[in-house]
Amino acid sequence: MITSIGNAAIWVTDLERSEAFYVRGLGLDVIARIDTPDVRELIVGRGDAGTQVMLAALTAAGDEQGVMTPTSVLPDSGSAPRGFWKMFLWTDALEDDVARAIGAGGSLVEAPRTMAEFGLSIAVVTDPDGHLVEFGCVA
Repeated sequence: MITSIGNAAIWVTDLERSEAFYVRGLGLDVIARIDTPDVRELIVGRGDAGTQVMLAALTAAGDEQGVMTPTSVLPDSGSAPRGFWKMFLWTDALEDDVARAIGAGGSLVEAPRTMAEFGLSIAVVTDPDGHLVEFGCVA
């Protein structure tokens, strides 16, 4: 039986730039760093609370030491990874968090607005690679 979701992984083009966005811009913590010859990964989240996000960037093939990433989990050469739509983050400071995300390299997609039918206020930004990040708070 599955007991929890460990993390969801998204492809990024510049791991350092994405780290700045997710750590400085969103205020998430670095949980782990994993480097293989094929992929560099950074797991971010809120300590032991909630789902974590793995940021993954392809690398040039490194030396043959260490754990090799199975090629079946890598995108075909020239293919864009796909399948991810958005991540949703709960916040208690919607406008402040959106402004901080934009200041760290994000782009505004949808300004904060209230959705009375759901009892939520939401806003949407993109990360530096264009992944949608939706913020929500109780209205």
